Amino acid sequence: MELERAGGTSVRRAALFWMTLGLTVIGLAAAAIAYRIDMSDADRLLDEELRVIAFYAGPNLSADSPRGHVDDDHEIVIQVRDPAGAIVYTSDAALALPAPPSLGFADVRLGPDRWRSYLRAQGSNTVQVSQRASPRRQLARTAALEASLPILVTIPLGWLVVGWGLGQMLNSLSRLAGAIAARGVESHTPIDLDRVPAEFSRLVEAMNALIGRWRLSLDQQKQFLSDAAHELRTPLTALRLQIDLLQADRAELDTALPELARGAGRASALVDQLLRMARYESGERPSESRAIDMSELVVECMADLVTLAETRRVDLGLVCSEPARLNGVERDFHLLVSNLIENAVRYTPAGGVVDVGVRIDEGRVVVEVADTGGGIPDELLPRVFDRFFRAPGLVAEGTGLGLAICRAIARRHGLALTLRNRSSGGLVATVTGPAVPRAAPRA
Repeated sequence: MELERAGGTSVRRAALFWMTLGLTVIGLAAAAIAYRIDMSDADRLLDEELRVIAFYAGPNLSADSPRGHVDDDHEIVIQVRDPAGAIVYTSDAALALPAPPSLGFADVRLGPDRWRSYLRAQGSNTVQVSQRASPRRQLARTAALEASLPILVTIPLGWLVVGWGLGQMLNSLSRLAGAIAARGVESHTPIDLDRVPAEFSRLVEAMNALIGRWRLSLDQQKQFLSDAAHELRTPLTALRLQIDLLQADRAELDTALPELARGAGRASALVDQLLRMARYESGERPSESRAIDMSELVVECMADLVTLAETRRVDLGLVCSEPARLNGVERDFHLLVSNLIENAVRYTPAGGVVDVGVRIDEGRVVVEVADTGGGIPDELLPRVFDRFFRAPGLVAEGTGLGLAICRAIARRHGLALTLRNRSSGGLVATVTGPAVPRAAPRA
């Protein structure tokens, strides 16, 4: 069976072993209990037989009664004694059994043999009915074994039933495995749960969830490739047109060269952004992490973008800054903060304001970039981090990958990145993460 050849522990062998062991232990325990109970019941029945014989035979026996013989099957001996203890009647003169110490049941010995006796008062006399212990125990043992035998017989039958039932259950799992193996690589439909054993439904549900995530990831990759091809087609088409113009009229060289450079720059920037996306979405944990002072890093990022802000006549300022450290890779954080500030500057109209702040709130570093631009419709906010997404009505600038890269960097470092509209107009981008405490100064 495939389930056994797959390697590792065999579910069939383990289940058969433990179920067979459990069934055997329970069966033997039940047989032993039944044996003990039946032995006890047989002893009570034989005791009752002695009591009945003493009750009915005693009044009819006297010294003149004929002597009998020992019962060959049950070896029962009846003795009658007078008040002085002398035997006035015995069913076997060769056996002079001692009298029990008191009325009722007792065990007495005669030589090496043990006897079970019942002593009853009959007028002035006493009647003693005794049975040799060995045939008595044999009778009880036979009865107990007869009662226990069916239980012992059912144990191997139980093994067969358990083995068959387990085989049926695992066969259904094998059929499920075969159905999964027969699915095509392009099959995205969930596995049908109707014929799956209840015990495996959670496993199949987890597989369906994995298929769903894989389907979503595949769709995202297809969409990503489609969007990337579309985005690359525009600058490459422009480059081809400029080259065609140059081939047709060399006099346009001075005019076409700047356009060629801009087109090559756009294509190069897009490829660079695509490579960054691939690196940040690879799932690799950063290996060069260290404590980064976000206040200093924000100032550096703002210094790099001052010229852009002045060109667009946007007031870029630092509203608050306090020492706050995050654990991560400096170049990743630099790219994250720079992208957020650059987006705010580019989409804020002339005369607008972009405020950047760094603070610590309840043990978490908070970096905020707030602008006075037009904001984004609330229903589109969940999509702004999608690759190549541009809100309707906005003039398209850049590659459309900036915020997607920001989200990938935040996820890679375990940070929270959110966007929200301001009530007074504009957008606020917030990055939060656990603050790294400063080392205590040495004494």
